[in-house]
Amino acid sequence: MFKLLPFVTNEPSSLDSSSESERQSSSVPFMNLHRRTSTTVARSDESPFSKEYVTRPYLNQVLQWREPKTEPKSHYNRIDTRDSYCRLTAPSTPSARQSVRAVAVLGWVVAFMLFLAMAMTNSSAESRKSSMMSIRKVTKPYLETVGKLGSKAGFDVSAFVGLPAPSQSFDGMAAKGHSHTTAAVETDPPHNRVTLVSAFYRIDSGKKHRVSEYHAWLSNFLGNVELPIVFYCAPEMRPLITGFRGSKPITIIDSYDTPFDMPPLETLGGRQWAELQNSIDPEKNWHVPDVYGVWTAKPWMVQQVKDADYYNSEYFVWFYTGRRRAVATMTQVDAGAFRDSSVKHNFLELEKQLDHIYSTVPDDTLVLSAAQEPFAPGLDYVNGATAGGDLDRSDRLQGGYYGGKAAGIDWWAEETMKVTIRQSSLQKFTAKEQPVWNQAARLNWPRIYVQNMALRQGADCGSDVWFAFEYFADGRDCHIPVWSGPEHKARFGGPVPKVQANRRAPPPPRKR
Repeated sequence: MFKLLPFVTNEPSSLDSSSESERQSSSVPFMNLHRRTSTTVARSDESPFSKEYVTRPYLNQVLQWREPKTEPKSHYNRIDTRDSYCRLTAPSTPSARQSVRAVAVLGWVVAFMLFLAMAMTNSSAESRKSSMMSIRKVTKPYLETVGKLGSKAGFDVSAFVGLPAPSQSFDGMAAKGHSHTTAAVETDPPHNRVTLVSAFYRIDSGKKHRVSEYHAWLSNFLGNVELPIVFYCAPEMRPLITGFRGSKPITIIDSYDTPFDMPPLETLGGRQWAELQNSIDPEKNWHVPDVYGVWTAKPWMVQQVKDADYYNSEYFVWFYTGRRRAVATMTQVDAGAFRDSSVKHNFLELEKQLDHIYSTVPDDTLVLSAAQEPFAPGLDYVNGATAGGDLDRSDRLQGGYYGGKAAGIDWWAEETMKVTIRQSSLQKFTAKEQPVWNQAARLNWPRIYVQNMALRQGADCGSDVWFAFEYFADGRDCHIPVWSGPEHKARFGGPVPKVQANRRAPPPPRKR
């Protein structure tokens, strides 16, 4: 750390007694005379303060004085004495050493506190709980080093950041902190009967709307809805989502950089599958492969939230940030539905609305929404559907809002994936969720409950059929007619299996 510069010592050396008298008779003051026992000539560059002497090459050596050479002026000549120069070059006093160590310890402590603040503020309670052991492994040697430096500097660093004292083991203290976090999560979990699920992954090309528009809709959605939200996004989007949400309850899942990293998309083939689907997309002039990711992964994301159950909920609703969705009883809602900033939706009446629906239908019923083309009474639309048959490519069911209880969420995720895989194997376009959902609903019509938004009635239903759900969730004056699969099953009977329907009746027995 410090550069040691040589200088000639002032301590006297043992010389011949005869030379002492000669020095005493000399008129030159010997206050700063430097003696050498070597027979060589002292080098002038050893010290800027030393004087040169010439030694005689015989036994009775006597040092002779010679005027020093005129040295060019440098920064050395600005220092008056050799002692001052040495103190400036290499401070060796106890107070100086302690000051240096104290500065080093404070630097380490500040860096560690910033590290902890960044790690804890950018992670949810669940992620902090799951990663506690890995954090302990990383920070253990770091904290031990800080503790050693602090003890050398003369003070206890543990008093500042709660580190273990030198006499206390790190493992014991870390285990205590971990058990406290676990206890807090287990004994006092958040609770809400409805959990909303949403997502936002930025697409820089081929999008229907500008990114700034989506940000405005996100702000309107996250800043006003009071129900807890589980939000999927890329890691770089976390600060933006956190800022929009403020102090309202939210759990951010940023484990996937893109939807193509999610298991259902990986099963289909990832981005390569999306590019092949784009080549046969009837609307490829408006769509790019990136938009297929969230569209296809929606049922899987809601099912994952249902399994994790972050808020001990009974209903799960999807609300998507690209078009329009909401999550009740596992419902999906599109945050892009909140496009009118003048109308604030808080969804506080959604729980009551869902309780009313499920008081009349089984728990495995799934709530869906038909926007432009309603489900007509009767079974004409749903009859005759097969897994490998032609898809209804109309926008009958909207992909921005669906949900239900746990049983409905599970079978919907399975059935939609079955249709996607089967139709993709037949080289048919299945990357848009609405045709796939139409087919899955027709195949499982006894278990669906469809809200016909196009037939809505009331003084406060909004002007756009695609966004009537928010008014329904707020409990406003908005009545929405429904097509109930359980009621149609009770009235007309369940669907007849295709094999049984095509089986020919056996011929009558012959008379003998």
